[in-house]
Amino acid sequence: MTLAEKGLRFGNERLASVTYTLKQLENNTAQVTMSGTHETHSYHIAFELIPNPSHAWKITDIDVSGALLSRNYRSVFNRIFREEGISGLMSRMQAKQTELVAKR
Repeated sequence: MTLAEKGLRFGNERLASVTYTLKQLENNTAQVTMSGTHETHSYHIAFELIPNPSHAWKITDIDVSGALLSRNYRSVFNRIFREEGISGLMSRMQAKQTELVAKR
């Protein structure tokens, strides 16, 4: 399943009236915004992307209806870094990645 196909899903329902826009940002970065509706609500999901030599693009941040993933997790990452150091943060991130890959 592609990223766009995953983004079209809202729970077990699909978003309706989906549109995509592509905007070039600074330093060869880009932003793809996907907008759609579910029942009476509108949703906007924006992916910030950078070119990646080993893949077509790499996602650097995700904005879901105004909530930036990087902002939401910054305080969590800072707390872990203060308490466990960089090795603790990296260990936790690797464990989470392994868990998510296993669920596919």
